[in-house]
Amino acid sequence: MPNLADAIPLDVCCTRYHLACCSSRPGQPAASHLLLLATAGLLVSAVDVAVYYTPQTTVFYVSKLDSSGYSPCSLTRPLVQTSLRRVLRLHARKGVPNAIALFARAQPQYLFPKSSENPLKNTLDDQSLIKWWLRTLDPFVRSESLISANLLIPGFSPRETDLFLARDNNKWDKGFVFAQMHTAPALHLFANIPRFLDDPKTRFLDELESTGQLSTTSMAAFWELMAERQECASGRVVAFVGVRLSELVEPPPPDIPLYIDEKIYKKAYDSLQYGDFSSKEKAKECTDSWLTGVKSMLGKKSESWGETIQGKKQPSIRNDPDQMVDVLSVRKPIKRDVDTVIANDLANFVRKKSKS
Repeated sequence: MPNLADAIPLDVCCTRYHLACCSSRPGQPAASHLLLLATAGLLVSAVDVAVYYTPQTTVFYVSKLDSSGYSPCSLTRPLVQTSLRRVLRLHARKGVPNAIALFARAQPQYLFPKSSENPLKNTLDDQSLIKWWLRTLDPFVRSESLISANLLIPGFSPRETDLFLARDNNKWDKGFVFAQMHTAPALHLFANIPRFLDDPKTRFLDELESTGQLSTTSMAAFWELMAERQECASGRVVAFVGVRLSELVEPPPPDIPLYIDEKIYKKAYDSLQYGDFSSKEKAKECTDSWLTGVKSMLGKKSESWGETIQGKKQPSIRNDPDQMVDVLSVRKPIKRDVDTVIANDLANFVRKKSKS
């Protein structure tokens, strides 16, 4: 997998901002990472990754992803791929496999407020987003370290699910995500389905536990019942995705991210939600304000925050199919010079009703 500079066009210069914090509080991820890209003084892409430790697996949960629509080229996929690899290298444990987990659900915006009002922003529809994620995870799925790759689209049969997968990639299993993440007997739900923060799946597990049904509910029954819950039955096409990888042998990256106090991290994260990315002028003002505010919180630490990355990718004669994504055709035409936007919230689950 190329580094970020190798995935960015030669004439594009970016700044990567990486904030991270650790927590030992119950119910909280062991670590949280927010990675953002800025070009020409504008925040253009951001991804939020939470890290969870279990005795059997280190889980990397992609909770939010967004793009503001002001990028001069496609930067979202390179940011996600390199960010996942970067965070994996930071938190991989010796002798312990790793798992990338996410819930794909298309939304107009999540990390960049009012960016859906930007006429340059194109939002993927449900099915296109699922395909985009599968292409984005493809380097991990095709790697020698792959243990298993699972895709579950509630309401879709295995044959229908096949339509989302590349014909030359037969490494995906259509079925229960997380089923092979641990080795508990009889696929015990409590041990085999990780619990994420603000997660409807976790709320369902808690409900089963409180009613004494957790130990008697099979994995198949759990997913069948989960598909009928309100969070997953709103007429949307969504997907549970899990990619399990063997122990990572790569060393940590040389440029360690800026680890800060959990309260400062939350304040910096939350302050981004008060911005306005509806126009280029407002997005520039919001970017400046957010960066200034965060640097003020960081104090002297801000001197080393922000990594300038000059693109090294040579222009190609033909369009790179991996950088081309389908967008919601009813809304706006694709603009070749604008980053196709992917906004993904992995905390609120909705889906189409099961087919009879």
